[in-house]
Amino acid sequence: MAACMEPIHSSGVITFSPNEIAPAALPVSEPVLAAYWMNTEGATVYYRETDDANTVNLAHNEVNIQYRYGSKFRVKSVVIITWEGGRPENSDSDGNLFQLALIIGDTMTFAHIVYSKLNSNDNAV
Repeated sequence: MAACMEPIHSSGVITFSPNEIAPAALPVSEPVLAAYWMNTEGATVYYRETDDANTVNLAHNEVNIQYRYGSKFRVKSVVIITWEGGRPENSDSDGNLFQLALIIGDTMTFAHIVYSKLNSNDNAV
């Protein structure tokens, strides 16, 4: 497995260049994948890549429900990124919890986002 993960930022965004980028109104000059993008503090970010059969099957089913590729799309691996506890500066909220799953196939990649708990929404993009 060889997912190329450029910076995964605690602000809820993945960038595809080494440049730091602050949340701003879209579009922005750099290519980004923004799951839930806002200035945060206290966020912990976890990520892993897996080719576990159960995870791959769940990911394939999700793509098939949304896009109906059936057997034309084969999942090679899934990169799961979890943002936990991010909240606006000087906030006493519990913070947010959300995930981004990059479902990687031979010729296509899909992004599946799960918003589990969103307690903060200050200037999210």
